[in-house]
Order: sequence, then structure tokens, then C-alpha cells
Amino acid sequence: MRGGQQLALFNAHFDDTCFQPIHIFEAATGKPVLSLLRPGKRPSGAEAVAILRHVIARIRRNWPRVEITLRGDGHYGTPEVMELLEDQGCGYIFGLSGNARLSKIAQPWCEDAAVRRVRQGKDRARRSLWRKATFETLRRAFLKIAARVEELKSRVRVALPSAHPYQPALMSIAGRITAQGP
Repeated sequence: MRGGQQLALFNAHFDDTCFQPIHIFEAATGKPVLSLLRPGKRPSGAEAVAILRHVIARIRRNWPRVEITLRGDGHYGTPEVMELLEDQGCGYIFGLSGNARLSKIAQPWCEDAAVRRVRQGKDRARRSLWRKATFETLRRAFLKIAARVEELKSRVRVALPSAHPYQPALMSIAGRITAQGP
């Protein structure tokens, strides 16, 4: 980037001047809702709240009963943003960085992986056939499949195609979810 463009600020993460635009898309169609050119710095909670308040108001004006869930990078996971979204009745998913509490919760799995790695004499330990799967592979295997869903009085029955290649994995996942139920 050359020429001293307005709003292009130095960003230590990228070790260069840059912009950090905000792009908001509608999830089902991928259509853009907002594209905002902004300085190359992390947005403050107040800045993100101002933008989101405007976008949510516009959406609610046209579709008052639509369910809104915001998915964003960790730098949008500020207390101000979460408070706004909760006040507006919106869901949210943020890619937050680790912290001491999450590390404590994950400790048993980390120890298990470390022991298996040492036993196998490898640099990394990987727990399944999905270890090298891309997101697209997982989407096709578990999300983008045809199924017949029946809602019964006390349960939901899902019938998968008999030729689905990952049916055993899906059955295993379903069994684990059921075992953890209330």
C-alpha cells in the first residue's frame, strides 16, 4: 500500500500499514449487509457497538421477528458488544483467545494428547480419521447431507441415507450427545 491513504494505519500484527474494514454478511445467502472501510487498528467496544446498533436497528425495521446471531472474530467479543447483543435479544459466537479458565477445563485432554504423542514418538498427536479434514470435508460429511427428520413426542428421529459413507461416525456422535443429555 503506497501513497499515504487516509485511514491506513500501522498495524504491528501485519508489520505494515493497512485497513481493517468491517464486513457483515447474511449467513444463508452470503449477501453483504455492511461493508465499512475503517482504520487499520482494532475496533474499540464502543465503535463496534455503534456499528452493530445501527445494523440491528435496520434489520429489525424490515424484519422485526427475525432471529439475529452475530459471528465474529475475538476482537468483537468485548463486554460492550456482548451486552448490546444480549439487550437486543441477539445470539453471538466469537472466536475468543484462550484464558486460564479454558486452559483448566481443557487440561485432561491436553494431558491425554501429550501422553499419546510421547508413546507414539511423534511431534503431534491426532485422535481420529478427521485429523487432516478441511472445513469443507466436515461440512459435506456432517452438515450437508439429506436426512428425514421426525419430531416425536419425546424425541427426534433422524433417518440418514443408507449409503452415507460417514454414518458410523454420525451414530457415534449422536450416541455421545444422547449420553450427555439432562
